[in-house]
Amino acid sequence: MAFSSSVKNDKGHGRFETRKCTVSDDMDWLKTEHPHWKNLKSIVEIESTREIKNEVSVEKRYYISDHIANPELIANAVRQHWGVENKLHWVLNMSFGDD
Repeated sequence: MAFSSSVKNDKGHGRFETRKCTVSDDMDWLKTEHPHWKNLKSIVEIESTREIKNEVSVEKRYYISDHIANPELIANAVRQHWGVENKLHWVLNMSFGDD
């Protein structure tokens, strides 16, 4: 497999967001450079496009993973991780007045 992708659209909180997850299991070149990453199975690009009040922003994030190259599975894992970080950020703000 060279690349596979999945796309998810969300609407809410005054914004429209599209998240595209592209994964590849072509890892030989990366494993050669980093032989200590023995369980590496995929490389991931998440492209988030957000539209808020007719302003569009695009952000790309990259990950390496020990999950098989399944874009739906990995996109869900990344989204769940973001949810945990967001909740922890809220707790820190409320507990320590930190922002």
